[in-house]
Amino acid sequence: MVNAVSFDASEQARQRIEELDLELKRNKEHLQVTVEELETTNEEMQSANEELMSANEELQSTNEELQSVNEELYTVNSEYQEKLAEISQANNDLDEVLGLSQIGIIFLDEHLLIRRYTQAVTRYINLMDSDVHRPLHHISSNINYDGLIEDVSEVFSQGKAREHELVLDDKRVLRVSINPYNYADISQSKGVAITFADVSDARYTETGMSVAYKQLRTSLNNALELLESGNSQRGIRVLVVSDDQSQCKLMEKELAKITSFSVKMQQCSTTTTALATLKTQQFDICLVEDGSNSENAVNLLEALNATQSQVPIIVVTADDEDNLSAILLSQGAVEFINKKELNPEILSRSIRFAILRNQIDHRVGERLPDTDTTEENEPALS
Repeated sequence: MVNAVSFDASEQARQRIEELDLELKRNKEHLQVTVEELETTNEEMQSANEELMSANEELQSTNEELQSVNEELYTVNSEYQEKLAEISQANNDLDEVLGLSQIGIIFLDEHLLIRRYTQAVTRYINLMDSDVHRPLHHISSNINYDGLIEDVSEVFSQGKAREHELVLDDKRVLRVSINPYNYADISQSKGVAITFADVSDARYTETGMSVAYKQLRTSLNNALELLESGNSQRGIRVLVVSDDQSQCKLMEKELAKITSFSVKMQQCSTTTTALATLKTQQFDICLVEDGSNSENAVNLLEALNATQSQVPIIVVTADDEDNLSAILLSQGAVEFINKKELNPEILSRSIRFAILRNQIDHRVGERLPDTDTTEENEPALS
């Protein structure tokens, strides 16, 4: 027997509607939450998008800056390449010049290690390519210069150049110059440059010229001794050029002691005043000191040669006859007197012979054809 169940359709419909309303309410709430979350996410996405756009703009700006920097680097690199090419060319030119000059040079760094050398130096120092960065005292030499290393150390420590001349076994004269050297690099490290120059031709020419001059002067003075007749009765007009008052006083004192002729002396302290004086006054002889102002004699001789002056020049020098100045000889100095030998006898003889030689040269010049001559008063000695 089946039990009968009563079914209330309206109650069932109501319950179902309540369930659906509840579920709809939950869905609405869930949907509301989802919408809010989506809105928040959208806002975050928009903000992130704005940040990305800003970052993209910054990246574009950075990219433009990088392109600009890259262009500048390219320009700088091109300039560096040009500078390197110029430096390389200058270095090659320098090597060529040093090679052609046949001057031996050794460059030492701040540790006195061999940094570089020219091929010409191998004639005197036994260097090879493998000796670069080695100490100089490790290398043997073909010259007799025992104090080379000591002199190099002294020049490096004191910063004062030194020079030494050697006579080699084959009689060639070698000048060794040691100079402090500052390398033009970032560290500005100090070093030493040693040069080896063959000065044989100049030295032997200078010696030969000095010997020839002394022989010629002796012969000429002997001849003048025979030609000279009597003493002058008139005063000899002497112009003394010296910026050293003590030396000038000494020459005045010695000139006053001369008994063979009287002396009228005038003194100038500079070449300029001496030239101005010679233009307005007449002198028989000019004594020029080659001492404290070593250019006095050279400048005065050059200026007188330019004006074709007939005043003979006697140079009073501290050098001995073995070291006579080639420049002064070439400029026409007629006589030299060593300061140590300055006395009335030497002065009298030198002045008389210089004037007589000047007279002879002047008269011979007047007799030569096609020679420009000017009338001048005869010097005191005649």
